[in-house]
Amino acid sequence: MSLEMKMERNHCDWEQLKKEEAIFSLANGKIGIRGCLEEDFLIKNSYDNNTYMYGFFEKEKINYGENAYGYAKNHQIISPVPSGHGFAVLVDGETVSLVEGKVIKHQRIFDMEKATLNRLLEWESKTGKKIKIKSSRTILQNPKIKEDSLMSFEIEPINFDGEILIQSFYGILENDIDVNGDDPRVKNTLLKTLQYQYTVDNNSVNFISKALNTGVSVFAKFNESIDFVSNKYITKMNNSVIFNYKCDVDQGKHYKIICSGRYEFDEFIEEINLDEIQLLRSNDEHMKLFWEDNMVKIEGDTNLNSAIAFNIYHLYQSVGRTNNVNIAAKGLSGAGYEGHYFWDTEMYMIHQFIYTQPEIAKSLLMYRYNILPKAKERARELGIKDGVLFPWRTIDGEENSAYYPAGTAQVHINSDIAYAVVEYYKATHDDEFMKTAGIEILVETAKFWIAFGDFINGEFCINGVTGPDEYTALVNNNYYTNKIAQYNLLNAINYVKKYSYSGVTENELEEWHRAASLMRLPYCDEKQLTMQDDSIFDKAIWDFENTSKNQYPLLLNFHPMIIYRYQVNKQADTILAHYLFFAEENAEQINRDFDYYERITTHDSSLSKSIFGIVATLLGNVEKGYEYFMDTVYMDLDDKHQNVIDGIHAANMGGMWLSLIKGFSGFTYDKNGIPMFTNRIPKEWKSIQFNMKIRGSKIKINMIKDKTEASLLQGEEIDIILDNELITLKK
Repeated sequence: MSLEMKMERNHCDWEQLKKEEAIFSLANGKIGIRGCLEEDFLIKNSYDNNTYMYGFFEKEKINYGENAYGYAKNHQIISPVPSGHGFAVLVDGETVSLVEGKVIKHQRIFDMEKATLNRLLEWESKTGKKIKIKSSRTILQNPKIKEDSLMSFEIEPINFDGEILIQSFYGILENDIDVNGDDPRVKNTLLKTLQYQYTVDNNSVNFISKALNTGVSVFAKFNESIDFVSNKYITKMNNSVIFNYKCDVDQGKHYKIICSGRYEFDEFIEEINLDEIQLLRSNDEHMKLFWEDNMVKIEGDTNLNSAIAFNIYHLYQSVGRTNNVNIAAKGLSGAGYEGHYFWDTEMYMIHQFIYTQPEIAKSLLMYRYNILPKAKERARELGIKDGVLFPWRTIDGEENSAYYPAGTAQVHINSDIAYAVVEYYKATHDDEFMKTAGIEILVETAKFWIAFGDFINGEFCINGVTGPDEYTALVNNNYYTNKIAQYNLLNAINYVKKYSYSGVTENELEEWHRAASLMRLPYCDEKQLTMQDDSIFDKAIWDFENTSKNQYPLLLNFHPMIIYRYQVNKQADTILAHYLFFAEENAEQINRDFDYYERITTHDSSLSKSIFGIVATLLGNVEKGYEYFMDTVYMDLDDKHQNVIDGIHAANMGGMWLSLIKGFSGFTYDKNGIPMFTNRIPKEWKSIQFNMKIRGSKIKINMIKDKTEASLLQGEEIDIILDNELITLKK
């Protein structure tokens, strides 16, 4: 196993172990198991020892102190499904763990090459008995395999013969689910309307999990196999069951238990595959293919390569792979943000998949297409007579944002999704998708802008909105919103004409073009700066000098009314627009804007630094881009935002990939749609290598100092531009 593909920890620090529950989580785009210790069902020292599944969620009515028309009605929360990774050994009544007896050795290895978490615990009881336990936890990635999880536990008495008690746990840890507090990034509460029922059949446990308010049910089955004879009895509790094995063990011998699990929304009766070798072989083959497509390698920095692989792998295991789910802000590594999907998907995360696994990117866009009816209903609910309004945060397509200034008012999500549709098409030329789904998304979002915006004094204005920066709310003509809406309208026109789409009249096309042409993009001639919105320079600048470090993030220490009064940004906003449309804007202008907005941006959002880093790199300040990149790549590993305990920052991980490919490698398209790469690698690197899939062809890019090489690995010949030179890649 390559050192660059694993992360090893050898400590017993409980605070760090709780953070590693998210960092060492395993998922397969369907279920996710937090990286808790196996024996935690007994010692109960974890932060959130749960398994989560996309699509299993509960809802409750939002109770407003002061309600208003059109507010979101319900609150949706991703909910735990039964876990099958609980395991413990008791020696003379002591639990082999980090809290009892003496720990001789404790090692955990997060193996990204094989999607496995391995653990070794050597332990000594108060009476001097030594025992070794090896555990291996794998979430199976191959979609051809029905099983989702595979656990193995191997026990070796080191210096004694005698009786031990082995316990394997299946179910829900009720008292370890609630996570309450004032941080809006953390889930609010555990709903009490979840029901779990189970039946036991020999070495098998069958669960039915029900969310009563949503009506969603999940069926789970766990099968267990042991290679030794023992006295077995079963302990049953409300929502869980424990298999107990009293075993007479011999010194130096090895005793093994294997358990596999499967989760489905439809009831199934077939047995679970317990062939460990077969399951692991299939999983290894799948992961080998994954890394062939997704590996990014920096020459000469093992630690950095490991951190890059960590981000790429986590984003992959976080992404839903059916047309009915998406990517939660925390993936499946925790219940932060209640498991909701945001604009993060289209602006930050989908791009890794567009260019490495386009079939996954397509499924993410099909999710948006499938919730179009609810988006249309939401627009009508708000009195918008045409088009759609996608929910700011959601699970099933219903708006879940209770605080509308930083939620529903971020109507730019419509064009964020439209942008991703166009980006997907540029990379794939998937005409079938565009004809059946993509064109409808573009058309319905374009219709929204005409219904929502207004022609005022010869300009098309979009008023009363919030842009990406959530420290600036309910403004007129947010530059980012207007710029990407303009892009939305122009592309809707282009693709309607390209496919002769019949659902739009000539008058509508003319109005779309007029709105795009007259779009207000606020600019201050006096300051020679792009204005984030019409009122940005009417406000005083935040008093950064007298704001202490412990007062960040501002959203946890100041009322929104105070924050909204000042020029202070949580994250990239105008700079995000410059990143998206860099080629069509003036570099000197972007430079001035960058310097100004950098000074007033706190980067309290994990979505910010990657964008500032990319723009710095594109402007030629590669060293600053590198500094931002290093903060991005190590955000979760170093817990830079002090909240990784609630789950990884999936959007930041997507931003890391964009930093590498669109920043340092300068990937974009020229005016004729030809893929182009510009070498901007930092002086700290000798080279960067990666693979991409573009229009059915798989290419390899190798950037060395002042030199870029490319080769065609699969598919038809393709034209690309390397450092301003047009070349044709052939087999």
